[in-house]
Amino acid sequence: MIAGLFVIVAIAAFWLSKMMFAPGPEVPSVDLSQISEPVARRLSEVRERVSTQPNSAEAWGEYGMYLMQHDRPSEALICFRRAAELDDNEARWPYYQGVILVQKDMQAAVTAFRETLRIQPDSLPCKLRLVSAWLTLGDFESARAQLLKLREASPRVAEVWEQGARLERLAGTPEAALTWLENA
Repeated sequence: MIAGLFVIVAIAAFWLSKMMFAPGPEVPSVDLSQISEPVARRLSEVRERVSTQPNSAEAWGEYGMYLMQHDRPSEALICFRRAAELDDNEARWPYYQGVILVQKDMQAAVTAFRETLRIQPDSLPCKLRLVSAWLTLGDFESARAQLLKLREASPRVAEVWEQGARLERLAGTPEAALTWLENA
Protein backbone atom coordinates (compact mmCIF):
# COMPACT_ATOMS: atom_id res chain seq x y z
CA MET A 1 0.00 0.00 0.00
CA ILE A 2 2.74 2.47 0.96
CA ALA A 3 4.77 1.45 -2.09
CA GLY A 4 1.74 2.13 -4.33
CA LEU A 5 1.23 5.53 -2.73
CA PHE A 6 4.92 6.31 -3.23
CA VAL A 7 4.66 5.42 -6.94
CA ILE A 8 1.60 7.65 -7.36
CA VAL A 9 3.34 10.57 -5.62
CA ALA A 10 6.47 10.06 -7.73
CA ILE A 11 4.47 10.02 -10.97
CA ALA A 12 2.55 13.14 -9.93
CA ALA A 13 5.78 14.94 -9.01
CA PHE A 14 7.38 13.97 -12.32
CA TRP A 15 4.32 15.15 -14.29
CA LEU A 16 4.12 18.42 -12.35
CA SER A 17 7.83 19.15 -12.84
CA LYS A 18 7.50 18.54 -16.60
CA MET A 19 4.55 20.93 -16.76
CA MET A 20 6.21 23.66 -14.70
CA PHE A 21 9.55 23.53 -16.43
CA ALA A 22 8.42 22.73 -19.95
CA PRO A 23 10.05 25.16 -22.30
CA GLY A 24 7.77 27.67 -23.94
CA PRO A 25 7.86 28.47 -27.61
CA GLU A 26 11.05 29.74 -29.15
CA VAL A 27 11.26 33.51 -29.03
CA PRO A 28 10.47 34.69 -32.57
CA SER A 29 13.15 36.61 -34.39
CA VAL A 30 12.83 38.81 -37.44
CA ASP A 31 15.19 40.03 -40.12
CA LEU A 32 16.21 43.47 -38.93
CA SER A 33 18.28 44.40 -42.00
CA GLN A 34 15.37 46.17 -43.74
CA ILE A 35 14.19 48.04 -40.65
CA SER A 36 15.36 51.48 -39.55
CA GLU A 37 18.15 51.40 -37.00
CA PRO A 38 16.14 52.83 -34.05
CA VAL A 39 13.27 50.39 -34.63
CA ALA A 40 15.66 47.45 -35.10
CA ARG A 41 17.44 48.37 -31.87
CA ARG A 42 14.14 48.55 -29.96
CA LEU A 43 12.93 45.24 -31.38
CA SER A 44 16.22 43.65 -30.33
CA GLU A 45 15.90 45.09 -26.82
CA VAL A 46 12.35 43.87 -26.40
CA ARG A 47 13.25 40.42 -27.77
CA GLU A 48 16.18 40.24 -25.38
CA ARG A 49 13.83 41.02 -22.48
CA VAL A 50 11.72 38.00 -23.46
CA SER A 51 14.84 35.84 -23.66
CA THR A 52 15.94 36.87 -20.18
CA GLN A 53 12.40 36.78 -18.71
CA PRO A 54 10.74 33.84 -20.49
CA ASN A 55 8.01 33.55 -17.86
CA SER A 56 6.94 37.19 -18.08
CA ALA A 57 3.59 37.67 -19.80
CA GLU A 58 4.32 41.41 -19.98
CA ALA A 59 7.60 40.82 -21.82
CA TRP A 60 5.97 38.45 -24.33
CA GLY A 61 3.04 40.81 -24.78
CA GLU A 62 5.23 43.86 -25.29
CA TYR A 63 7.30 42.02 -27.88
CA GLY A 64 4.09 40.90 -29.58
CA MET A 65 2.85 44.49 -29.73
CA TYR A 66 6.10 45.67 -31.33
CA LEU A 67 5.98 42.82 -33.84
CA MET A 68 2.35 43.55 -34.64
CA GLN A 69 3.09 47.23 -35.07
CA HIS A 70 5.85 46.40 -37.54
CA ASP A 71 3.81 44.03 -39.72
CA ARG A 72 4.92 40.73 -38.23
CA PRO A 73 1.54 39.19 -37.35
CA SER A 74 2.62 35.54 -37.34
CA GLU A 75 5.44 36.23 -34.91
CA ALA A 76 3.22 38.53 -32.83
CA LEU A 77 0.59 35.79 -32.58
CA ILE A 78 3.18 33.44 -31.05
CA CYS A 79 3.99 36.10 -28.46
CA PHE A 80 0.36 36.84 -27.59
CA ARG A 81 -0.43 33.15 -27.23
CA ARG A 82 2.49 32.72 -24.87
CA ALA A 83 1.55 35.83 -22.91
CA ALA A 84 -2.00 34.45 -22.53
CA GLU A 85 -0.62 31.11 -21.31
CA LEU A 86 1.45 32.91 -18.70
CA ASP A 87 -1.33 35.27 -17.60
CA ASP A 88 -4.80 33.99 -18.40
CA ASN A 89 -6.46 36.90 -16.59
CA GLU A 90 -5.15 39.63 -18.91
CA ALA A 91 -7.69 40.51 -21.61
CA ARG A 92 -5.18 42.17 -23.95
CA TRP A 93 -3.52 38.95 -25.00
CA PRO A 94 -6.55 37.09 -26.41
CA TYR A 95 -7.88 40.37 -27.82
CA TYR A 96 -4.72 40.99 -29.83
CA GLN A 97 -4.81 37.37 -30.96
CA GLY A 98 -8.31 37.96 -32.29
CA VAL A 99 -7.24 41.14 -34.08
CA ILE A 100 -4.59 39.14 -35.92
CA LEU A 101 -6.72 36.04 -36.47
CA VAL A 102 -9.51 37.90 -38.30
CA GLN A 103 -7.09 38.01 -41.22
CA LYS A 104 -6.65 34.25 -41.47
CA ASP A 105 -8.97 32.21 -39.22
CA MET A 106 -12.27 33.88 -38.38
CA GLN A 107 -13.52 31.06 -36.15
CA ALA A 108 -10.31 31.22 -34.10
CA ALA A 109 -10.80 35.00 -33.90
CA VAL A 110 -14.30 34.45 -32.46
CA THR A 111 -12.80 32.12 -29.85
CA ALA A 112 -10.17 34.72 -28.95
CA PHE A 113 -12.76 37.50 -28.65
CA ARG A 114 -14.98 35.30 -26.48
CA GLU A 115 -12.01 34.62 -24.22
CA THR A 116 -11.38 38.35 -24.00
CA LEU A 117 -15.00 38.91 -22.95
CA ARG A 118 -14.71 36.16 -20.32
CA ILE A 119 -11.95 38.21 -18.74
CA GLN A 120 -13.32 41.69 -19.47
CA PRO A 121 -17.07 41.36 -20.07
CA ASP A 122 -17.69 45.06 -20.65
CA SER A 123 -15.19 45.57 -23.49
CA LEU A 124 -17.16 47.42 -26.15
CA PRO A 125 -14.38 47.29 -28.78
CA CYS A 126 -14.18 43.52 -28.33
CA LYS A 127 -17.95 43.10 -28.57
CA LEU A 128 -17.98 45.08 -31.81
CA ARG A 129 -15.12 43.02 -33.27
CA LEU A 130 -16.95 39.86 -32.25
CA VAL A 131 -20.10 41.07 -34.01
CA SER A 132 -18.06 41.83 -37.13
CA ALA A 133 -16.51 38.35 -37.04
CA TRP A 134 -19.93 36.71 -36.64
CA LEU A 135 -21.23 38.71 -39.59
CA THR A 136 -18.31 37.59 -41.72
CA LEU A 137 -19.03 33.98 -40.73
CA GLY A 138 -22.74 34.43 -41.48
CA ASP A 139 -23.79 33.87 -37.86
CA PHE A 140 -26.51 36.51 -38.02
CA GLU A 141 -28.39 35.34 -34.93
CA SER A 142 -25.38 35.68 -32.62
CA ALA A 143 -24.58 39.06 -34.15
CA ARG A 144 -28.19 40.24 -33.80
CA ALA A 145 -28.41 39.18 -30.16
CA GLN A 146 -25.21 41.06 -29.32
CA LEU A 147 -26.19 44.13 -31.31
CA LEU A 148 -29.57 44.42 -29.63
CA LYS A 149 -27.82 44.43 -26.25
CA LEU A 150 -25.29 46.97 -27.49
CA ARG A 151 -28.02 49.21 -28.91
CA GLU A 152 -29.55 49.40 -25.42
CA ALA A 153 -26.27 49.74 -23.53
CA SER A 154 -24.40 52.04 -25.95
CA PRO A 155 -26.95 53.96 -28.03
CA ARG A 156 -24.51 56.79 -28.82
CA VAL A 157 -21.86 54.56 -30.37
CA ALA A 158 -22.11 54.97 -34.13
CA GLU A 159 -20.50 51.63 -34.93
CA VAL A 160 -23.32 49.79 -33.15
CA TRP A 161 -25.79 51.29 -35.61
CA GLU A 162 -23.50 50.73 -38.59
CA GLN A 163 -23.08 47.08 -37.66
CA GLY A 164 -26.84 46.75 -37.20
CA ALA A 165 -27.40 48.06 -40.73
CA ARG A 166 -24.65 45.76 -42.03
CA LEU A 167 -26.27 42.81 -40.29
CA GLU A 168 -29.63 43.39 -41.92
CA ARG A 169 -28.11 44.05 -45.32
CA LEU A 170 -26.12 40.80 -45.16
CA ALA A 171 -29.15 38.91 -43.83
CA GLY A 172 -31.14 40.08 -46.85
CA THR A 173 -33.50 42.41 -45.01
CA PRO A 174 -32.83 45.87 -46.49
CA GLU A 175 -35.92 47.40 -44.86
CA ALA A 176 -34.56 46.49 -41.43
CA ALA A 177 -31.16 47.90 -42.44
CA LEU A 178 -32.86 51.18 -43.30
CA THR A 179 -34.60 51.17 -39.91
CA TRP A 180 -31.23 50.82 -38.14
CA LEU A 181 -29.89 53.78 -40.12
CA GLU A 182 -32.96 55.92 -39.54
CA ASN A 183 -32.85 55.25 -35.80
CA ALA A 184 -29.19 56.10 -35.65
